[in-house]
Amino acid sequence: MKRVTYCSTAVAAAFLTLLFVTGVVHSTDTPYPARPWTGFTRVVTITLESAGDPLTTALNSLWQMESIGLATLDHVVRIPLPSDAYSINVKLLSGLYSIVPGPTVVISSDQLWFYLDYYTDQRALRVGNQILVTQTAINNQEYRYVSTLNFTAPYQYIGTSGYSPISVAASSLHWDNIPVEIIGVNNPYRFNSSTWLGDSRLTDKPDLEILTATLQALSLNQVQVTAVIHNRGVTTTAAPPYLNLYDYLAPSTPPTNPLDVTYSWCSLYPATQCPPNTTNPLPVLEPGASVTFTAAYTFSYRSGTHDLYFLVDGLGGNWGLNWESDENNNGKLAGSKFNASILLPLVRRD
Repeated sequence: MKRVTYCSTAVAAAFLTLLFVTGVVHSTDTPYPARPWTGFTRVVTITLESAGDPLTTALNSLWQMESIGLATLDHVVRIPLPSDAYSINVKLLSGLYSIVPGPTVVISSDQLWFYLDYYTDQRALRVGNQILVTQTAINNQEYRYVSTLNFTAPYQYIGTSGYSPISVAASSLHWDNIPVEIIGVNNPYRFNSSTWLGDSRLTDKPDLEILTATLQALSLNQVQVTAVIHNRGVTTTAAPPYLNLYDYLAPSTPPTNPLDVTYSWCSLYPATQCPPNTTNPLPVLEPGASVTFTAAYTFSYRSGTHDLYFLVDGLGGNWGLNWESDENNNGKLAGSKFNASILLPLVRRD
């Protein structure tokens, strides 16, 4: 059985509204009105144990949340839970609570402290030979998100999209972030991190390969880049593969791994940001399937001959986001082009 343990501690937080989302089950909440705020910290601990059946598609989990200082404008606290939550346990210092359809825990008064736990069957999802663990938190003001993910054999870390862990060990990952991604109504701040773990008991893997990569001049400093990506493996890609473009001055060497983002097209922080009007991430590729990627690229200001490299599955961890049977055929040189930066003279006016 795989067990996921969750503990959230909100310190000195007034007028707090959070959306808790993990895995494939989404909780929803009302829009976020402007509220006074003093600051809070959420602490999350997730522990994964090896499953008995390597083909299990959903693995149950236990979530625990503890909060210090929780208040709302109407003095009624509403906490939406995943739709499949069961065995819900609530502890209060004072006041009453109820569980309404949804399910949603409704607490009748502001709380100096409360505790909540529940079970759910869909918090960690197996996709092919990988396990997906997603953490999402949202609020209308800044907050600090501290999280630790512990895992045991046969699972091993593959990669992360969104906020990447600041510490990666053989059997644990750790985050300590103040989210800055601003979205939606009244600018809520969102932490979003999708982590992929591989299961070594499953040997069938995808194999992404760049068959062709070319560039064509569009203007003095702009080219059109095209790549054909093929899955020569025996299983479908488990995670969304990103195609990254690297702009190096010649003479150059190809990018070394997906964590090498120097002069690259996309970035890892806070979430993957790639140029507009592209097809990143690439669609899921079944065995034997191919996809063509085309986009316009404008060279940087650096003068000289530019080498443009493609790297598929080019964001996430040391292996990208997909655990492949061959990790050495993911890069290819699209071509080279000379770019001359034009520098205008400075004119001094007395």
